[in-house]
Amino acid sequence: MKKTQRWMELLNILVEEQNFQTVAELAEQVAVSSRTIHSDLQDTSFLQLLHGAELIKKPNIGIRLHCTQKQREAIYRQLQKNRFETSVPLEKGNDLHTVLHMLLTYRDAIRMEDLADALYRSKSSLTTVLEEAERLAENYDCRLRKRSNYGLSLEGHEEDIRNLFYRFVDTLPVQGYQHNDLDVRLPDALYEKMKMVFDVQMIRMIIPIVKSSEINLNTHYCDYDFGMLILKCCILLTRCQIDRSVQKQTTISTDLQEYYVATIMKLKMEQTFHVSLPEEEIYYLERVILSTRKQQNQEQFQELDSAMLDRFIYLVSERLNVDLSEDKQLKQNLCNHMKPAIRRMKYGISSENPLLEAIKTKYTEVYVAIMTTIDKIEEREHIYFDANELGFICLHIVGALNRSRNIRSIRCLLICDAGITFESYIKSMVETSFREIEIVNIIGSDEMKKETGHQHDLILNATTNRLHASNIINIDHLFTEASCSQIRHWIFAREIKHTLELRTKFDSYLSYFQDSCENRRSLIHKYCTYLEDNGYVTEAFEASVYDRIQYSSTAIGRGVAVPHGTKKAVKNSVILIIKLDHTITWDDQLVDLVFFAAIGEDISTEYSKIFRRIVRIVSDDEQTHMLKSCNSLEEIRKYLFDTEQKA
Repeated sequence: MKKTQRWMELLNILVEEQNFQTVAELAEQVAVSSRTIHSDLQDTSFLQLLHGAELIKKPNIGIRLHCTQKQREAIYRQLQKNRFETSVPLEKGNDLHTVLHMLLTYRDAIRMEDLADALYRSKSSLTTVLEEAERLAENYDCRLRKRSNYGLSLEGHEEDIRNLFYRFVDTLPVQGYQHNDLDVRLPDALYEKMKMVFDVQMIRMIIPIVKSSEINLNTHYCDYDFGMLILKCCILLTRCQIDRSVQKQTTISTDLQEYYVATIMKLKMEQTFHVSLPEEEIYYLERVILSTRKQQNQEQFQELDSAMLDRFIYLVSERLNVDLSEDKQLKQNLCNHMKPAIRRMKYGISSENPLLEAIKTKYTEVYVAIMTTIDKIEEREHIYFDANELGFICLHIVGALNRSRNIRSIRCLLICDAGITFESYIKSMVETSFREIEIVNIIGSDEMKKETGHQHDLILNATTNRLHASNIINIDHLFTEASCSQIRHWIFAREIKHTLELRTKFDSYLSYFQDSCENRRSLIHKYCTYLEDNGYVTEAFEASVYDRIQYSSTAIGRGVAVPHGTKKAVKNSVILIIKLDHTITWDDQLVDLVFFAAIGEDISTEYSKIFRRIVRIVSDDEQTHMLKSCNSLEEIRKYLFDTEQKA
């Protein structure tokens, strides 16, 4: 152990312990010999670190530090200063992690020689890792500045740099972890990552400060945000220690309860860590607190319009072909979530959704349904929900869909000769994959004569004996993806049979284009102009499309985007299918298929069914690929309406 580090540990023990301690006890805590402790306590350089405080020594009793409050604060500042000045590169992680750690935690610019030493590389081999760091920094509106004879530094708005810092810690690799001994609500994996960057004592001391903020708010943060708030407090302290602070946020009100809680948190952090934090950090803490989600919410918000929420639930139900209108639990859950979410959006604060990409992939149909029906709430509140909030709302809808009373059931008969194990497996897979289907009976092929086809809406035949009828699907007893696709196709075919005019109206609702637009902006402008020139929308539609994508990505995964504008600017509902000959960047995704949706206030049943069918297709990898292979509106029509089943 280096002498400076040993002295800091010894100094920390002396300033924290009020009772007398023997030299042997001190030596054991510092992990050195008693002789070394004797020598340190007499060293004039060590005594200077006491800032005038006195070491009281009593024979056969021990040693303790006697100091005034000012001397104690000076010693704490010395300890904090040393903690940050002795920051070392990560022992774990790759070269990129090490570079980011140094850029985010070092006070001064980093010399290329020092960076090369930290990475055990030559200066000439640093180009690749620095380019990678620069690309990542640009994603957060930051940049690397390289100056000859000076070094490398990270520049940008401090709040953007802190967002990069948060993402850096959150993505650190963890090989394995044990339950932490600090707080059961602090996620163990996050704690292991934080330990790689921050002093454990800092983490330990921040936890009670975060808990006290819950008491002052009369609420509890959800566990994920509890950990997030601890991490962001660690980032705040680390950045302030190297004289990096945020700018004042004039958009945040000082009348909010969160402002006063943030003020108290700042004071507690100053007292605990013996530092002075800029007043601007109150606004940063307020924004972080506002972004959290609560397990219990005792705050009073403006009541949501009940009729407006009912209308939203009705429209989502129509999109998904279910009936959620009588689900009181859903309405209460949405109300509880949306009230604080609306306030977050009004202050431009995003609450990170760690499941967002998984939600878009797994629940694409639900996500798009919400994205295209929530505009009335947004218009009333003068906000746009971002993708994170849409994802959270999606989870509430999914929860309602999983409550069996909300499902419009398709009564299904399963024919299977493979035994009870496969019968149970197929039943489970079908009912899990298709909320509309309820398998009401299972029989073997020898019992088929006893059953009459009209008793069931659908018959799934998993035997080797192929059957043919309009309500029979021949599936594999292993329930492969091909079987899944056949059922999806049949469900839509069943829906459209209820509307005889649907096929004839197909062309009026869909238009198909192949294009080579270079970027998103040129595509949006081109097709908004087309929609306006052909009488589908008003001039205001294009601006509303840009307003939407400014706040929430309309890329939904699988290379697909669904841009849309306000219903008020739509004269006649239509869907433009735009197939690109190359991918273009759409937010953080690459897109080569665009469904440009102009959805009016009063859409027809036929339009809803076509839109629902398209969204259901792009919720599935294989069907999305098949749709992308279509090269004309006629091929798309055939794909949408072809109900033949393979034998």
